[in-house]
Amino acid sequence: MLAGHQGKSYPRRMSGNYNADLLNQPAFKAAAYGRTDELLQLIELGEANVTDYDSHGNTLLATAASYGQTATVVALLELGADVNGAVQPPLYIAARFGHADTVEVLLAHGARVDATNGNGSSALHGASANEHPDTVRILLAHGATRDLKTDKGITPLDRARESGHEEICQLLENDE
Repeated sequence: MLAGHQGKSYPRRMSGNYNADLLNQPAFKAAAYGRTDELLQLIELGEANVTDYDSHGNTLLATAASYGQTATVVALLELGADVNGAVQPPLYIAARFGHADTVEVLLAHGARVDATNGNGSSALHGASANEHPDTVRILLAHGATRDLKTDKGITPLDRARESGHEEICQLLENDE
């Protein structure tokens, strides 16, 4: 088990360097680049598993979500990947990068809308900080908590104000 990862146990660890995970581990590279058929073949051959994770605790699903590879995300979910697994929840990562389609798929498959990463940031924090209003709308429509605070007491609205994104501030200030 990885130290400091909220008591979660991860079945298989790939390489010890994050960049090496993507560049040298075929499964993570396939997930990142949306090479779904290649990834499925690696899993079928036993060279990868949907439970694999990298040195940072990111799963294949989290990797695909971070790159907005929605088709790969769907394939991994259909194979039983944990929609809420990983140190940084796949929903948080997809929202942070503004991958609205991927966010929708993860939510449809049971992702916890208010799941947080290691510092208490939710998907709404990530989307708000990185100026993704469409993703903010999706998360709010699925019941994301507007006033959820990080470990340092920061709300999504605080993040939006820091980024200077007025549209997101308005979305978060309105109780619709």
